[in-house]
Amino acid sequence: MIVDTGRRAIAEFLRQYFTQMDLGDGTDITNPAQIALDNPIITTKQTITPVLHADTGYTLEFTADFTGSTLQGSTLSEIGIFGTSSIAVGATGHEEDWDSNNEIKNKLLVREVIDALGPFSSTDIVTVSVVIEVI
Repeated sequence: MIVDTGRRAIAEFLRQYFTQMDLGDGTDITNPAQIALDNPIITTKQTITPVLHADTGYTLEFTADFTGSTLQGSTLSEIGIFGTSSIAVGATGHEEDWDSNNEIKNKLLVREVIDALGPFSSTDIVTVSVVIEVI
């Protein structure tokens, strides 16, 4: 069991180091080894500020607004939250074992496949929220 202090620490780590959202039109099942969306539809990931909910201390909300001009003509069916730090996880701690593939930068934290939305017009605004609870 991860105790409340540990859950909050994990949530705080996620809040600090996973601060980008990307959208795509992929529809297949997510593979646990997947590090990117199947088919991104925007050219630059959007920087977000995840909110750590004070009521629990271990529920995070990742929210971003996307303009229709960014999504124009696209159909949205996958959402991804990405790392923005060059810190490495999974390395042994020995310098000779360090590998840039262990960096979390531009790697998926979570990918959610949804029922397709769109296509969007240039005047649309799409708000996307992903809620994660560390349990």
